[in-house]
Amino acid sequence: MAQPSNGFFGRDTLLGAFLLLLSILIMVLRFDDGLANLRQGSLAVVSRLEAPLSNVRVFRQALNTNRELQQQNILLQDELNRLRSAETQNTILRDLINFQDGSTLDLLPVQFQSKSIFSPNPTGSITAGSELDVELGDPVIHPQGIVGRVILTTRHRAQVMFYSHPNFRVSAKILDSRATGIIRWDLQNNQSMILDYVPLTIPVQVGQEVVTSGFSEQFPENIPIGIVESVERQPDQSSWVITVTPSVDLNRLAEGFVVLNSQDSVLQGEVNP
Repeated sequence: MAQPSNGFFGRDTLLGAFLLLLSILIMVLRFDDGLANLRQGSLAVVSRLEAPLSNVRVFRQALNTNRELQQQNILLQDELNRLRSAETQNTILRDLINFQDGSTLDLLPVQFQSKSIFSPNPTGSITAGSELDVELGDPVIHPQGIVGRVILTTRHRAQVMFYSHPNFRVSAKILDSRATGIIRWDLQNNQSMILDYVPLTIPVQVGQEVVTSGFSEQFPENIPIGIVESVERQPDQSSWVITVTPSVDLNRLAEGFVVLNSQDSVLQGEVNP
């Protein structure tokens, strides 16, 4: 049987390839409109999604900006609080310096390291001791008034009995009055003092100032103690029951002064209220 020639076989192959390409071209041309429509539809979908996606992007940027602003606000608030605290501390220190400079007493500035003002026997620890000539019985005061007295000393520290201690007593008088008595802490309400032994024959009014009388062996005269809060008369008693609000708030107390050589100070000087 005779075999086909190579030339005839090559023409069939070329013809088949040409027809295949032609069919592909026809198919592409036929679906060109569909592809265009698909392309337009895709563009429409993308354009519709672009706005929400853009809003999401803007929203995320706003969240990041807000977070950064919050952090900056916290830092600024913290800085403001530090500045306010420094300003308050400077004011306190300035008042202490002015008080010391204007006083005729021998005053040693101290800080309170610890306070137990709510215990049955309120005391505190100060940053000065016998090395700085702090002695037992020395008065401890503040520019606003009386604080207590030293009851224990070491070389670098001392313990102070606050005016709210059950055993604290000091001779006192009502300013611009002949009334004198003894100040003690009111153990019943635990918020104020009591001025005892003021006779009923001496008039006392609410709002009058109570100061040290100078009759004490330690406390100089005219150190502020408090303000008369109430005046009552008890049956079968010959003296007033006088309630006094302390001038110094022990809760806020952080600094003060020890009156050195207090026995000499009783004779030589007084505190300017």
